[in-house]
Amino acid sequence: MILSSLILLIVYNGFNMYCDVRWRITKNLWHVLYLLLFLTLIIVQQGTAVLWAVGWGCIAFLFYGLLLEAAGSTAPGDTKMMMTNGLGICCYVLAVNGGFVRDEMRSALRIFLFSLVLILFLIDAYRFGRKYGLKRVVKAIFENTIGYIMAKAGMNAFAPSSSLDNKDFRILPGAVMITMSVGITLSFFIPAFG
Repeated sequence: MILSSLILLIVYNGFNMYCDVRWRITKNLWHVLYLLLFLTLIIVQQGTAVLWAVGWGCIAFLFYGLLLEAAGSTAPGDTKMMMTNGLGICCYVLAVNGGFVRDEMRSALRIFLFSLVLILFLIDAYRFGRKYGLKRVVKAIFENTIGYIMAKAGMNAFAPSSSLDNKDFRILPGAVMITMSVGITLSFFIPAFG
């Protein structure tokens, strides 16, 4: 079961990366197919873990993906990929542990989320800083933070606005960054054979 989960994750992420780098497209049917495959493997391994894995491995990553989309860091295809990978990681961790261990699944999903956000932030900060300079980037972050707070307080007219556009953030396709994050997460849960 460990090997089948790992192979499915590798094939899924490899194909997504290839399509995203080559054509900048994603296939909805591809995401649904793998989502169902991971869900089936979870049901076969441990039926009691299904609700937890779907809730935290899939639905939570829908929420995180939508937040990253709103921030301009990812696209809708990336959100679908995060959801499917969240379920795939749950499936893999379930197979490695030989049963439902809630703490291990939580840890894996936290590592996945943290590494994804960290990779996105570092790549965006590098790209943005290289194009505009560190001083201007820090100033833009400060202006955006102050502007957001003032807008929430009802003082839109006084809120400063940044002259930098977040469309300049994307340096790599989202599938590459998500696959890097999945690789980091899986490396923490490599089973000890022997």
